[in-house]
Amino acid sequence: MSKSIDAKLLLVGETGNGKSSLGNFILNRKVFSVSDNPQSETKITRGEYGIDDTKDIFVIDTPGLQDAEGTDKEHLVQMVDFIKNNPGLQAIFIIFNFHQPRLPLYIQTLINYYVMYSQELIFGLM
Repeated sequence: MSKSIDAKLLLVGETGNGKSSLGNFILNRKVFSVSDNPQSETKITRGEYGIDDTKDIFVIDTPGLQDAEGTDKEHLVQMVDFIKNNPGLQAIFIIFNFHQPRLPLYIQTLINYYVMYSQELIFGLM
């Protein structure tokens, strides 16, 4: 029998675009709170493993960016701290509104941030 490999996935994006719903879908169970409320349901970065067929998948759900509370910097720091404490991130899912004509500036900034400052966190370098 071959050894299983854990998959660690990070979900980021604006409030209300479906990060928690996608996490629940990937894990095939409801572990992240969702609502139709325009306010962010997710307040802290947290991760969960699946069960049964998804037991080797660890999904990290994050608070929404660009929310009305104006806490992007706080959320980004929280996200980076969580990744530092849970090394081995393998993928970042960027969830954005399909109907926007171009990639939002905050997403471009987020990508640049990860590339410039987080290589050692994401890829285990250094």
